[in-house]
Amino acid sequence: MDKKIVLVVILVVIGATAIPVAGLLPTKAGFTEQTKTMNENSCASAADDIWPMYRHDPANTGCSPYLAPFTNHVKWKRNIGTSIYQSSPIVYGDKIYINTNWEYYDLGKSNEQQTTQSRLEFLQSLIAQQNSASPGVYCLDAKTGAEVWHHVMDAPSDPAIMNGKMYLTDLNPSSYSSNLYCLDIETGDTIWQQPLGTLVLSPTIAANNRLYIGCLDFNTYKGAMRCYDLNGSLKWNYVLPGTEVIWFSAPSVSGGYVTFLSSDLYTYYFNGNLYCLNALTGQYSWSRPIFSFGMLFYRTQSPASANGDVFVSDFSLDSYFSYLKCFDLATGTLHWTVSMPQSFSFSTPAVSNDSVYATSTELTSYNSWLYRVNPTNGTIRWKALLYSAQSTIIGSPICSENKVYISPGALYADLNQLMCVDIEAGKLDWVFNLDYESLGEASFGDNTAYMVDYSGNVYAFEDVLKVQPVGGLFGVGAKILNTGNETLTNVNWTIFVTGGMMNMIDRVGNGVISELQAGKSKTARLIPIIGLGKVTIFVYANMKGMSPIKIKKQGLVLGSMTMILP
Repeated sequence: MDKKIVLVVILVVIGATAIPVAGLLPTKAGFTEQTKTMNENSCASAADDIWPMYRHDPANTGCSPYLAPFTNHVKWKRNIGTSIYQSSPIVYGDKIYINTNWEYYDLGKSNEQQTTQSRLEFLQSLIAQQNSASPGVYCLDAKTGAEVWHHVMDAPSDPAIMNGKMYLTDLNPSSYSSNLYCLDIETGDTIWQQPLGTLVLSPTIAANNRLYIGCLDFNTYKGAMRCYDLNGSLKWNYVLPGTEVIWFSAPSVSGGYVTFLSSDLYTYYFNGNLYCLNALTGQYSWSRPIFSFGMLFYRTQSPASANGDVFVSDFSLDSYFSYLKCFDLATGTLHWTVSMPQSFSFSTPAVSNDSVYATSTELTSYNSWLYRVNPTNGTIRWKALLYSAQSTIIGSPICSENKVYISPGALYADLNQLMCVDIEAGKLDWVFNLDYESLGEASFGDNTAYMVDYSGNVYAFEDVLKVQPVGGLFGVGAKILNTGNETLTNVNWTIFVTGGMMNMIDRVGNGVISELQAGKSKTARLIPIIGLGKVTIFVYANMKGMSPIKIKKQGLVLGSMTMILP
C-alpha cells in the first residue's frame, strides 16, 4: 500500500515539474476552444482575418475555425438606415463591414420574363433603379455596432479583404457596367478604382494576391471569368461560349484552380455548367453540366472546394431530384452523388474537414432538411429537419466547429428566421426571428455571429455565459463568466470526466450558481479525480430558456492532478 502511495506522489511531482502550466494558462480572450486552427482552404493566416470575404475564404467553404455562439442571445442590434439586400457581413479585426448590394427588380419572375422579353429588356428590368436611402459600404464596430464610416456607392457586391485593403465592385445602373474598387479599411477612402466595362453581380474573391470576378457583358451578352492583380490590372479574361453568363455565383479558388457556375441566358430555367480553369493562367481545364435553377430565387449557387475536390448542388428537371455532387478538382471526375428525391436544392455547400452540409426542400411535403455528408464517400451522416410543411429553405449553410447556421436566403421564401443546428446532435438547436426577411447569410466571428435583414438591421450574437475548463491539483474546475450587463440567476452546471487507463475514471458532478453578477465569474469544481491517463472532459452550463453551452476538452490525469490539454 505504501508503495502505491509513493508511486502516485512521484507521478504528481513529475507532472507538476515537467508540464506545470499545461492547460492552466488561458487561451485567446481567456477562454479555451475559442480559436481553432485555420483550415487549408482559408486565406486567413493572421488573427485579423476572421471572415474576410464571402463564405469565409477563397474556396467558398463557408466554414469558420472559431466556435459559434451556442445561444441566440443578441449582444447588439443596429439599423443602418437603408435596406440591405443580398449581403453577408465581413469580419476583420475588431470591425465588421456591410455592403447594401442591390434589389434586383422582380427577379422572382425572371424565368417567366425571359420567355417574353428580349435579352436587353430582361437585363434592363433586372437592374431597374431601386429606392434606397443610403446605399454603399458600412463599417461598424464589432463590439458595439457603432458606425465607423460609410462609403457611398450605388450597388456594391460582397467585398474581400486582403492585406488590410478592401476589394469590391460597384454597379452603375445608368451604364450597365461595374467598377472595381480598392478601399482603405480604416477610413473607407478610395485607394484606386478601375472601370471594368462589364456588369458584375457576383462577389469578389481574393486569393494569392489576385482577385477573381464573374462578369456579364451587356453589349455581347456573354459571360466571362476575370482575374486581376491587387493594383487593378487585368491578368487574364476567360470568355464563356454562346450565351452563357455568370449571375451571382461566386468563384471558388483552391489547389491552383478556379471553379465557377455559368447559366445560359437563353435556356429556359437557366441550364449551365461547372467550369474549372487554371487559377494562374485562366486556361480551360474541364467543365460539367450543372442546372443552376437558383437564379429564380435571387441567387445562383456557388461551388465549394476542399482537399482536391469541388462540391456543388444540382437539379434534374426530368426527375425533380436534387443532387449534391463531388468532382475531382484536377480532372472533373465525378467521385460521388447524394440524391435528394423529389426536392430542390439551390444551396452552396458548406465544407469542413470532415463534413459537407447542404439544404433541400421536398416538393410534395415542403419539408426542409439540412444534410451532413461524409466528403470522402458521400454517405449521409444525418439529416436534420428544419421546417415541416412550410415555405422553402434555399439559403446556404455556414458551419463552425460546433454549429451550422441557415437562413432562408430569399424574400420568396417568406421566412425571417435564422436557424442553428447542433453538429454533434444533428438536430435543430434554436431559431431566432429577425425583424424582417433576409437575402443574406450569417458570418462567424470569434465566438460571435453576425446577420443582416432586408430592413437594414445588423445583428450581433454572443453567448452571455462563457465557460472555461481548468485543471487543478485535486480535480477539474469550470470557470463560468457572465459577459452580459445584467445579473444572472440559477445557472446550472455539469462536469463529466471519463477515460483514463482501462477507462477507470468516470466522474460526474453538478450544481447551481444562484447568482452571477455582470462581468463576474465563479468556478464550479468536480473533486476529487484520481487516476492515470488521458480523459475526456465535458462541461455544460445553461439557464432557463437558454440552449445549453457545451464544451468538450481532452485532459491528462496524473494521480490527483488533472491538466487540460491544448
